[in-house]
Amino acid sequence: MAATGSGSKQQYDTSQALVAQLEAATKADQALIDMAQNQVNYTQIRSPINGRAGTRIVDIGNIVRATDNAGIVIVNQLHPIFVNFALPAETLPQIRAKLKDSEITVAVQDSKGMPLATGTLAVVDNQINPATGTITYKAVFDNQEEALWPGQFVNVRVEVDVRQNAIVVPATVVQQGPDGPYCFVIGRDHVVQKRPLKVGFVSKTAAIIDDGLEPGELVVADGQYRVQDGSSVDVRPGSVEPLQ
Repeated sequence: MAATGSGSKQQYDTSQALVAQLEAATKADQALIDMAQNQVNYTQIRSPINGRAGTRIVDIGNIVRATDNAGIVIVNQLHPIFVNFALPAETLPQIRAKLKDSEITVAVQDSKGMPLATGTLAVVDNQINPATGTITYKAVFDNQEEALWPGQFVNVRVEVDVRQNAIVVPATVVQQGPDGPYCFVIGRDHVVQKRPLKVGFVSKTAAIIDDGLEPGELVVADGQYRVQDGSSVDVRPGSVEPLQ
């Protein structure tokens, strides 16, 4: 019985060695498969981002080296898309104060003033450009309709404040003098009075007046160079264009 037991153990050890040998062979074969798959993967180049590929930079037959900086094709992300723009450094305190309370809406328009998309301010640069006195901002847009395209030039409008029941006049009403901004107000007898103003905001077409005018007052919007304090004028109807 002792001899029989010794033979059973020897057969068991031999079986274990055979199993280990087969497992090692299986792992070696799997390593060869993985290496072959890795070589196959080198035949494809996958973009690290979801985007749109442009025209290829190289053609079939061109030599491509790993040290080439141009690459084979450029992939640009469209969803979402970012718009970089610069504003005067004086805007930074107002924008930072607004960001503490809520996000800032950014709207973009084409060169003709037609709206393209609306997004939110995403990044405020960490330094002011000393050469231009401006600071760079970045806004993010979903761009699901693909109204924005990489490299496109757009006009940017940043909403940092909403004024309710503000007094708005054409930008040409506001004049600059030695003592600050002023305008000519037309009285009931059509006599002009020079009045100092406190201007809250001025755009290309309109100005918001914080102090100096009352709703319903008539002002001179054109031809101020021919008007003096106390002059009589003819009143002509006009209109105020929306803020741009």
